[in-house]
Amino acid sequence: RELQHVGLGDDHPSSAITLNSIGNVLKSQGKLDEAREHYEQALDIKVDTLGEYHPSTAISLCDKADLLKIQGNLKESLKIYEKAIAIDLTALGENHPHTVMTYENMAEVYDSLNLFDKAKDIYQKSLAIKVDVFGKDHVSTATSYSYVGDALRNQGNYEEARKMYDKTLKIQTSKLGENHPDVAITSNNIGLVLESQGSMAEAMTMYQRSLEIQRKAPDIGENHPETAITYNHIGDIYRNQDKPDLGEAMKTYRKAVEINRLVKKEDHPHTATTYSNIGLVLLHQQDKDKLEEALEMFEKALTIQQSSLGKDHADVGITLNHIGDVLKQRGNEGDLDKAMGMYQQSCDICLKEFGEDHPHTAICYGSIGDVLAAQGDYREAAKMHYKNLIVKSKMLGKYHPSTAVAHSKLANAVRHQGNLEDLEEAMKH
Repeated sequence: RELQHVGLGDDHPSSAITLNSIGNVLKSQGKLDEAREHYEQALDIKVDTLGEYHPSTAISLCDKADLLKIQGNLKESLKIYEKAIAIDLTALGENHPHTVMTYENMAEVYDSLNLFDKAKDIYQKSLAIKVDVFGKDHVSTATSYSYVGDALRNQGNYEEARKMYDKTLKIQTSKLGENHPDVAITSNNIGLVLESQGSMAEAMTMYQRSLEIQRKAPDIGENHPETAITYNHIGDIYRNQDKPDLGEAMKTYRKAVEINRLVKKEDHPHTATTYSNIGLVLLHQQDKDKLEEALEMFEKALTIQQSSLGKDHADVGITLNHIGDVLKQRGNEGDLDKAMGMYQQSCDICLKEFGEDHPHTAICYGSIGDVLAAQGDYREAAKMHYKNLIVKSKMLGKYHPSTAVAHSKLANAVRHQGNLEDLEEAMKH
């Protein structure tokens, strides 16, 4: 940097390249604020010397947008990617590798904002370009298969998502080897599909495979955000398996939180997810003394999510549902009405973000049904549990554990309601 300063001056494009490179190193070290300063300096130099619409300026825009994405500032990240893609399309064309990369980065943000249709459209466009340019079995094409899988999984289309991830894994293990960090990411994704389908033991195997790779990888290691995500997934299995191990779940979640603190990601949506999961462990202990602590965890998560993702984001809806669960279980005067308010807000968000036929929306239906049953309105409770059952049967299958619970709750409401014919007629409307 000093040599460039002497020979070329601080405002030369080569200085900008060096600043970008330093920013990349700082980002990999988790020093995100310092990295952002270097990216912004590089961007200013390129705009001044090369112009606002130069391809190199687009690269710096993408570096800044990527950093904002990592920090959880998704809406600002998307704005910058949109500027970058406009430059790429004009200066480089649609089939250029950097244009495709920018497309994929944009789609990842759309995915995180739960704009799944937009994300899937862009991922499929990127995949088509890569198949045409690189062929079906290229490592870069494998990444695009994985991205399409992400969009499908987030829409609740688990079977099709798994097909995409299997294609990805086959290419990655063949071309990169079984211990490559990209294999760890795909293993995590397959684990998420298996977990959603109720195959907890198989999901745990995939998560542990991912963790083993990440711990040994020189550029990742134990104290890295990607490793924290995997610990979070493993905690989910401990919490949700047939015989929950809440102690191990709590230990694993706290490890994820500690890693995020070390890499200065305390206000990131991933940290919010871990706070929420700790809250779920406390809630599932069914100990009234733990409920206030659980509520505190969910409120921490909610604050981060509303700030970084927006008040109508699906993660906000899910956390509102959890807060409703605490209030319902606490049972203080007025808590049932407060819980119903939380569940209705959650349902409104999930309907908007996911649509009617999604497992998260089904959970909202079931939660509202629980409160209605507790209030003695079994007719309306049965209608909500019926909607819950229909969605879960369709999206998760008839033999999924969550479907079985929905079936049981509907049967209980019907039993209390008494007049089955009247109930069946009501469900038609």
